Amino acid sequence: AEHQLPTTADFGRTRLTTFFTGALDHQVEHHLFPRICHIHYAKLAPIVASCAREHGLPYLHSGGFLAALASHTRTLRALGRPLSVAVA
Repeated sequence: AEHQLPTTADFGRTRLTTFFTGALDHQVEHHLFPRICHIHYAKLAPIVASCAREHGLPYLHSGGFLAALASHTRTLRALGRPLSVAVA
């Protein structure tokens, strides 16, 4: 949990987003509880957020679907850039 919470973020959280993404909007819950059926993630989310606060851990949420998509696109673009090589 100490690794998953700072490195994973939820997004969206509407029934429509959950339906169209197959519950991918609940990444935190998925990574913490991979064997639990995705239909329970929405009810788990407030419990996980509360526990994270109690233990001083982050519970990341990257906004709505479009904000998450934009963030993902920026990350892919950054990862696709060639590394600059310093010539000594």
